[in-house]
Amino acid sequence: MKLQADYKKDGRWVQRGFVGDKYTWTVSGVAWNNIKERCTPNGATQSREPTYVGCKNLFKDFESFVEWHQLQIGYGLGYQLDSDILRNGEKIYSPETCVLIPPALNKFLQSYKGKRGKWPQGIYENNGRLCCRIGAFGMCTTLGYFDKSDVMRAVQLYTEHKNAAAKVWCDKLKNEYIIDPRVIDYMEQWTYQCDWISHE
Repeated sequence: MKLQADYKKDGRWVQRGFVGDKYTWTVSGVAWNNIKERCTPNGATQSREPTYVGCKNLFKDFESFVEWHQLQIGYGLGYQLDSDILRNGEKIYSPETCVLIPPALNKFLQSYKGKRGKWPQGIYENNGRLCCRIGAFGMCTTLGYFDKSDVMRAVQLYTEHKNAAAKVWCDKLKNEYIIDPRVIDYMEQWTYQCDWISHE
């Protein structure tokens, strides 16, 4: 979906509307809509992705959100809003708890808790065996195949490679990206922790 740059109409920021003959969302309009959907109790997003249950939106309104959004490092570069890096375990969207990060980093950090199903992150069942794969930097690499009884060995291999990729991410952020320094601080301390529990 191609987004329209943020603009005002009648003195107010626009979330979505017609530009010429095309109806389109603005950059901040999409981000704001995502926040509202994630923070709606018992809404479709929380039902689909339980990690958002309990999320709170502490931005005053759309107007103040756009003003904040435009001042963030990464605005206009296609970065995504992240509320995990600064929130210290709290599920809050606010000026104090959000930063913008590259989409590829956001995908790398996502854990999909609550919707992964039978196996841990990075582990997939394939023809009766477990396949261990990691995705990073736009590529998906198969690390190995394991018997189902060796799931923890697969987790160990995935963890080692995930943490190695995190170090590469840290270097890339320092040398290749325009990024909020707090994101680099976070990645320098970040390690992958598997919280999977077998239900068998």
